Amino acid sequence: MSDDDGIYELVPAPLGWLVAQYEVIALCVLVLGLNYDRIPDPLPVHWGPSGQADSWTDKSAGAVFGMLAISIVPLGVLTSVIVYAAHQQAKIAHRELPKKAC
Repeated sequence: MSDDDGIYELVPAPLGWLVAQYEVIALCVLVLGLNYDRIPDPLPVHWGPSGQADSWTDKSAGAVFGMLAISIVPLGVLTSVIVYAAHQQAKIAHRELPKKAC
């Protein structure tokens, strides 16, 4: 992170990748919402080794959108950690800047 001159090199936070993941989730919500009437009821939720559905549930917003909602939690935690780490890195880099003589 530091070169021979004592200048601290900042590593940019991968915010573009995080935004892309939120966009993919939003796109999935949009596609599912637009095609909600085409989703079967009852909804298959498990497939056995033979490839045949062996467990079903009633179609509901929770059944259709639940996994997408759950995926936002770890993504939100990851986003928070990355933003916090980038902020801490910037604070450390600012402290390590050489002091200029007035």
